[in-house]
Amino acid sequence: MWAIMVVPFTSRPSAAKLPFTWRVQPSAQNGLTTASVLLVSPLRAIDRSRIVETIGRLEDNYLAELNRLLKRLLDLI
Repeated sequence: MWAIMVVPFTSRPSAAKLPFTWRVQPSAQNGLTTASVLLVSPLRAIDRSRIVETIGRLEDNYLAELNRLLKRLLDLI
């Protein structure tokens, strides 16, 4: 089975001070119930079987910023 890359979230606002983070506001589309912070640097691979349900999907503006941060983290830009 294939692995999937995941970027963890936290609801601790203080985490936004760390490098490679981005604040995400809750919405019906993304399924968050509280403002959260994407933690891009602890990017990790997990087995797809561990994903049991989809809570939501990030909006295009957040995905664009996530892609930018991933490229910086991986030194691709």
